[in-house]
Amino acid sequence: MVDATSRLQQEAQQTPSYGGRGVRDITEDFTSASSQLQSGQLVKDEFFTLFEAVGALEIMDPKMDSGYVAPGDTFDADFDPASGLDMTEILWIMDQLLCLEISWHDGYPLSQTVFTSLHIDRLLSPDQENRDPTFYRLGRPPSDLSENQSLGHQILRSYCIGLVKCCNLALLLIQSQNYYEEEDFVTHLFGRELLPQVKADQASRILEEAQNRLVEASSISQDVRDALDDRLQFRSKYLSTLVEDGGTCWEDMKSTIDSIKNSHNLATPVPDAFSEKVQRQLATSTPPRPMLQGEPCALARAVLQDLLFNNRGVRGEISHYDLLLTDIRDLVLAGDPLTDPASFQVEVTSDPRHICSRLIEGFMDKAIDEYLNLYRMVCQNRCRIRRTFTQAIPILDALEAEAQRVDAELSSVATSLRIKEKKPGRIITLDPLTSWTKFHKLRIMTWAVQLGFETEIYLPDELGKMYWFLMQLSRQRSQLIGDIDEFTNQRKQHTQDKHTATECISAIQWYQSLYDYTTITTLLSLALWKLYTLLTHTNIITSPKRDFAKSQLLYEARMKPFLSVVNASVPSHQDFDDAGLQTDSVETTCKDIDGSLKAGKTLLAGLKKLTPGQGRYVGTEDEWKKEIKQLETTCVAIAVATSQLLRASGKYGQDELGGVMECSPEKKYHDWWVVPMLKEKTTTTK
Repeated sequence: MVDATSRLQQEAQQTPSYGGRGVRDITEDFTSASSQLQSGQLVKDEFFTLFEAVGALEIMDPKMDSGYVAPGDTFDADFDPASGLDMTEILWIMDQLLCLEISWHDGYPLSQTVFTSLHIDRLLSPDQENRDPTFYRLGRPPSDLSENQSLGHQILRSYCIGLVKCCNLALLLIQSQNYYEEEDFVTHLFGRELLPQVKADQASRILEEAQNRLVEASSISQDVRDALDDRLQFRSKYLSTLVEDGGTCWEDMKSTIDSIKNSHNLATPVPDAFSEKVQRQLATSTPPRPMLQGEPCALARAVLQDLLFNNRGVRGEISHYDLLLTDIRDLVLAGDPLTDPASFQVEVTSDPRHICSRLIEGFMDKAIDEYLNLYRMVCQNRCRIRRTFTQAIPILDALEAEAQRVDAELSSVATSLRIKEKKPGRIITLDPLTSWTKFHKLRIMTWAVQLGFETEIYLPDELGKMYWFLMQLSRQRSQLIGDIDEFTNQRKQHTQDKHTATECISAIQWYQSLYDYTTITTLLSLALWKLYTLLTHTNIITSPKRDFAKSQLLYEARMKPFLSVVNASVPSHQDFDDAGLQTDSVETTCKDIDGSLKAGKTLLAGLKKLTPGQGRYVGTEDEWKKEIKQLETTCVAIAVATSQLLRASGKYGQDELGGVMECSPEKKYHDWWVVPMLKEKTTTTK
């Protein structure tokens, strides 16, 4: 057999030049040769690489070949961005650009969003390099355009420049914070640059010039002129916000957004001004993809991180240590002199205040990084939040052991941590740092489980046991909050200082809201645990066949993030299995569930009456109301499911429920509470 190398060299010498090559149909030869191969046999030439193989598969395939042009189509877009446009058409293009910009913030690449604009493409094209970067040539004599069309070009050009600079600044901000490439955001620019030579103030002046000229354009109707001005104002405000990190500017933009929405009906669509064909000119090997739209996420989280962590403080005003000390004081040491800032200024080494403040400072030095991570973690996407929560659990558990050591030293020095009740005469003690650490650890554990429901990682037959575990965690949190509340109540009763009493009263109101909310979590978990266990027991929900999924392995898979915890009660494998057992009848179980729901509704009614100051939800009032409403709707949905189950049990009998009822546990009125949807099976008779 001729050596492959020699053969290829010989063939290369015999191959005619490109211009002299002919075309021969090899389909018949190829079919004949391939028919001689055995099933599964692979013939590979060592000079035919994987890259060449993939490249060969891409040729003329519209899904794989980035250069493929369908018959009757053109390689480039037909629309000329230099053509004259009506003002209403410019309105539509500006609105479409804003939608695509938002889609980019939602995680879609620029190639599928902003870069599909032919005006943006003309502005950023490589041939702009040696020309004024703030101007793209019209491609025709200016005399061919009317006065309004010329003004329209200036307005649209200034808007495009402002948009590109906003994308540039947003990209820099996101890249300066914690984010996950491809999960949250796509930073790839596909060989383009976002006008780096144009400064933000220069872009602002260009927008201002367009606004000034628009004001003088009397030939444009007032409603269209106002609509264009709103969009230029929004772009200018957005640009200023990204430059100045101004929190108030975000509020100012809301009213402008409302005006833009209300005037969108004036716009005339120009879909040809956008084309995925632009992607053929970008530095990417992928073929053109459809243009997409979405909602912003990564930028909002980056802005929040910037406010929290820039300049080593919250907005550069409150140091992170002050934030941590305030959190400890509010949660476990309300009204206690241990967290009084004046105590940290005492320099007499024998003074108990000096000793205690040094102990607390030492603990804070060890806790500060993980405490700040609590804020960083919630600035990620939901799947990433759960993952980082599970990683933080053992760290917080180890920190709790350190807190126990420091509390032991504090209790030997600080008399304020021991209070004698007036009537029974017993002494109540508090381990503040241990309680503070345990509170955050239990909350992270609770959220990790709840995010599992939100991200749908549990199978239907696992929901009951996981809600049972959530109930156990919530009960531990309720017990902890109750202990802190009891101690603070005793401090309020014993103090003669008005300021201390006021601080204790405010903390107690907050503790009550925390306790009630945690109790609601316990009650809903109890209700859904009993309901799902009953559905499993009656075979309405069945476990899938899994030959290798042993009970012990399933337990370890679900409880893996929590098994290393030492300073908290984590259920054993036996306890976890026992939670899936059902002994009560349908009637008894449904009655218990209804009792839990009634208690939960009563607590929700109480939470609705709390003021933002009492519940500590100042600034998030809308989200608080939304949360309460979703929980109320969840209670109603569970009650509906139990009533359906009771009716079916009375009609067919408990033992027949699995044959006549079916369940689709996919309805969520709240992301963390999966309510089973029950209905009778549809039967057909011949």
